[in-house]
Amino acid sequence: MRYQNLSPFIKHLQNAYPHHLASAYLIVSANEYERNQIIDRVLEFLPAAKRARRFRGEFSIEKMLLEASSLSLFDNERWVVADFSKEISKKDGERLLAISGCRWIIGASSKHPLLSFFDKEGVVLDLFEEKKWDKEKRLLERLLERIKNGEKEIRPDVAASFLTMLQPELAFVDSECDKLITYVGDRLQITLEDITAITASSQLSTLWQVAEDMVYRKLSRKGFACIDAVAAPLFFSILRNELRNGYKIRLLLEKNEPLAPHFPKMWPKMLERKKELALGRDPSYFPRALTRLFSLELRYKNGSPPDLLFEIFYACN
Repeated sequence: MRYQNLSPFIKHLQNAYPHHLASAYLIVSANEYERNQIIDRVLEFLPAAKRARRFRGEFSIEKMLLEASSLSLFDNERWVVADFSKEISKKDGERLLAISGCRWIIGASSKHPLLSFFDKEGVVLDLFEEKKWDKEKRLLERLLERIKNGEKEIRPDVAASFLTMLQPELAFVDSECDKLITYVGDRLQITLEDITAITASSQLSTLWQVAEDMVYRKLSRKGFACIDAVAAPLFFSILRNELRNGYKIRLLLEKNEPLAPHFPKMWPKMLERKKELALGRDPSYFPRALTRLFSLELRYKNGSPPDLLFEIFYACN
């Protein structure tokens, strides 16, 4: 069974709980944050799976096989929960699925080679096939849910206006909603004036996020279309800083030096995330990218359009 929209997928979980849930779930989305948020929703319906070890990012298939082969003393079924940031090979996938009696919740960043198995034996949520208007509706519903959970109120038209000012990504919507809730303080109602007030400060955080996504190739080409001629000089600086930080982290890790003393102003969770991202890049990438960025910045100062230059940077990334 396959779904291309989150709402009917969640409705399936609600209707199937607790006696008719599937033994295998596959969540396909290019966005890691989005995949893991949906996996969390699935786990709400599966207490035994919630207790299972969760594999994320880079991990050993051999360790995952060992985990899948062992049965907990407290559970009468084996669950394996994993999010693959890179595509798993068909051979490794078949090895995993060959384990008798094991159940699966899998997140995948691309079309999975074992998609046909999950279609037949389990349930698939494939957000690669999600329509643009379905995604907009899903993000709006998430925005309204986030505001409600923050014990605030917002008119639907104001919420829709707010959404048009945000990047159409779940992590960014969550972050900006939390910022808005904090901004209004003790007031119950969120107004358009509140949204306008935080938009200017949001632009800077948007540029930082786009720079990170561009360096670590988590961005679609449309993602940097929002960087106009006014924001371009600042964005060059932010992008250069992101590259320098990534390079510095890789060099420190190669020397087995602790990172925190070298980044005293960076929150520990943020530093850990930057470390994971930097490890996904070859150390030689950063100096090459810095040289390329310097060349493109010179072209910008000589009159080349910034959107074209950022597209060149991303294409060569």
